[in-house]
Amino acid sequence: MENFPKKRKRQKNVSKYLTDREVEISQLLMRGSTNREISKKFDISYDTTKNHLKKIFSKTGISSRAEFTIKVFRTILEIR
Repeated sequence: MENFPKKRKRQKNVSKYLTDREVEISQLLMRGSTNREISKKFDISYDTTKNHLKKIFSKTGISSRAEFTIKVFRTILEIR
């Protein structure tokens, strides 16, 4: 039997672990904005946007935009 890496622990209320800018970027990400659109909105470089996303994903235990979207929708459905 193979040893698979353990999943990272996910936080319930991650917004308190994110910076204000990371929250703003997360909101645009939820709306489907691309990295280029986020960069333009905040007048930051494309690489800076990518770094923010890496930090957001790391802090939330998420590894992709798709997983981020699924997590957001699940959270919305749990609230209802």
